[in-house]
Amino acid sequence: MNYAERLAKQFTAYKQVIENLSLKCYEELTLYELEQLANAYRATGQLSQLSDLDFVPRTSFSPTPYILQNEFLSKEQIQQVWGHVEKHQELFQNSIMLDDQVDSSYRKSKVLYEEALKSIIPWFLNKVAQLLNNSWKSLSLEVEKIKHQEIQMTLHEQGAFFQMHQDASHSGTASNRYVTFVYYFYKEPKAFEGGDLILFDMDEGSKIPGTMYTRYQPRHNSIILFPSKAYHLVTPVNLPQKNPLNGRFTLNGWLHR
Repeated sequence: MNYAERLAKQFTAYKQVIENLSLKCYEELTLYELEQLANAYRATGQLSQLSDLDFVPRTSFSPTPYILQNEFLSKEQIQQVWGHVEKHQELFQNSIMLDDQVDSSYRKSKVLYEEALKSIIPWFLNKVAQLLNNSWKSLSLEVEKIKHQEIQMTLHEQGAFFQMHQDASHSGTASNRYVTFVYYFYKEPKAFEGGDLILFDMDEGSKIPGTMYTRYQPRHNSIILFPSKAYHLVTPVNLPQKNPLNGRFTLNGWLHR
């Protein structure tokens, strides 16, 4: 196989990967960028159909910055949050994509929206704002005035996951998402495995993630903040018990500039 034929084969293989990921920008990417994205996604263990191909690491990527705080809420505040879970179990809905459609091949989880969270939103978002105001530099972001906030409660049960994505879209209201926050809570002892957050390395001038990533395993009563433009995913959850109250819960959302 000559060089031109090899390039054509590689391009076809990586293009297929991007199509499988439902990312529509692959036509604008170079062969190298396609290779970067394919290797990054394969590194998480969720993609294995590609054969080994030559790969040259790129050094311009750096780890996605984040803020992590353990023991974020008091015991009384955690009880208030659990009260909403128990009171509104029947209101959890299947997660939707930015186009308001359910796509269980890309994202599988259940969500409780803001209407059911009114009594905890003010004080919870105030704590998030305080944490952010003291830590802007840690995120390598310019200090911005937060003009809007979104919040929801998300449940990951058996088999739940979220494939690689960005929270900040290229158009619509989601394009103004600046900082993502995820607060983790679950019943102890922990009854599930997985549900890890994968934060892919970033390159400011690139449309794709790097091949390296940071893995965060959910810890009860912890919160993590990171730039909404960062590519990330949630690994599949394994919950042998059928009781959804033993699943992986989050209060998560986005701060808009």
